[in-house]
Amino acid sequence: SLNNLDLSENQIGYLKYGIFKALAKLKIFKLINNPIKSIGDNLKFLISLEELNVRSKLLASIESYELSYLTKLYELKLKGCNLTILNNYAFGGLIYLELLDLSQNRIELIMENAFKQLESLIFLYLDNNQLNKHKNLY
Repeated sequence: SLNNLDLSENQIGYLKYGIFKALAKLKIFKLINNPIKSIGDNLKFLISLEELNVRSKLLASIESYELSYLTKLYELKLKGCNLTILNNYAFGGLIYLELLDLSQNRIELIMENAFKQLESLIFLYLDNNQLNKHKNLY
């Protein structure tokens, strides 16, 4: 079964719901430099996913609990996207997440509970954003 899928440097702007249904054992997924506007529940069937790397200048937000179904995820890279606000519980449910890379975005505001449920987080990268003040980041 497929463990690693790299769809980087394509023109993928939309992921059809259920397209990854047969890839339940996928561990690593890279979707770098594609015009993706949202992740939503399009990755819902990737229940074994451990590493996700998405880079898209069109990805502007992560909604509360949007990735919560990726319960085995320990590395999430959203570097170089267009994120401006981190909503409360944006990473809710990702209790095994150890590395979160949000560098090179346009983040101006981090809601108080954005990182609330990240119990295993070791590495958090927020460099090269538009932050000017924060309150209770973690």
